[in-house]
Amino acid sequence: MNDDGKPDFEKIDDSQNGYLKVWGGWPTCGCSCSSTVGAYKNNKDHYIFLQSEEFNCSWTKESSSNKSLEEIMPDNFGLNSFSSQAINDNLETPSFFIEFEIPRVGTDTHVEIELVPFGLKPSGENAICYSYKQEEYNSRNWTNLSGIKDIVEEIGTSTTLELILAGDFEKINREDVKVISKYIGSGYNEFKTRTDLQNTLKELKLAYEIYNQLEYTELTLGWNRDESKFYIKEVGKKKEKQSFRDFLIENEYWGMIC
Repeated sequence: MNDDGKPDFEKIDDSQNGYLKVWGGWPTCGCSCSSTVGAYKNNKDHYIFLQSEEFNCSWTKESSSNKSLEEIMPDNFGLNSFSSQAINDNLETPSFFIEFEIPRVGTDTHVEIELVPFGLKPSGENAICYSYKQEEYNSRNWTNLSGIKDIVEEIGTSTTLELILAGDFEKINREDVKVISKYIGSGYNEFKTRTDLQNTLKELKLAYEIYNQLEYTELTLGWNRDESKFYIKEVGKKKEKQSFRDFLIENEYWGMIC
């Protein structure tokens, strides 16, 4: 709303082609939201709707449909859809999110597998999820892990990462011990103990090992009108391998907004 109480948002209303997008923002924190929906017709002239929503200040991303997503996605869709080799999945909570780029023209739909921001813990039993968000404090599913990124950027050698993972803190050089000590405590981006730091790093290492098994992170899905579901039409370009250090520095961390 503007100060005059009137709705203030942008939209693309191409309903005749089965497409609608609405988005907007509000002060003072630069919060924004968007929602896009597309209609996919089947051979019975019924429509399957696919919707993608994002609310950045609550760390919310969600993909949904008027049908079960598992029902309309390609058969056996999962991590292995992004690799020609079987992927070992031993994660306790989802670490990957499926982002849909809903088309305004046609039905070919681009999807991308992306990492859930570090520190968020969506519910679910699979490595992949179709929604995540920052829960309320009483049922919180978030932890500030940005201290990990700060440590990795400040330490002098990647060997220190391996020593932290192994719990061999006494073998870490003096300068790196000073860096680590700054992030042990009870502050906003600190870990209560060295063991907490070690266990957190182990969890991220598991996600890293799975991420590095992905051969590509993008797919194009085609629409099968007869079966009312998608199929994998094309895979994206090969993904480059990434070091654990770069994985920790370059990816997104949950953080309090406003």
